Amino acid sequence: MVSITCTVNKGDLPLNISWLLNEKSVANIDTITTLLTNKRISQLSIETLRAEHAGEYACIASNRAGTATFKAQLNINGTYYFVVRTSCVSVLNLHFFHCSSSSYYTFRI
Repeated sequence: MVSITCTVNKGDLPLNISWLLNEKSVANIDTITTLLTNKRISQLSIETLRAEHAGEYACIASNRAGTATFKAQLNINGTYYFVVRTSCVSVLNLHFFHCSSSSYYTFRI
């Protein structure tokens, strides 16, 4: 299983948190699930990673004041490794966990 967690550290409630893959909603993709674990945390999960899961994921949080976006690029290299590059765009005091810098992570799956 692969998962990405999006945490909104600041911002007025209520928040709306949604996910995109390559600029399209993941809501209709059967192999991807999302779970709002509380008012500020959403988790995207992929049970079995496949080539079609590669691309840019975006967590979008919005409230009455504005919108903020967290992006992570999922690259699948062969069948055993993937690399995630994270970046963040923050608007109107909505801040995301791990958005202070761009990082590269390599995981064995």
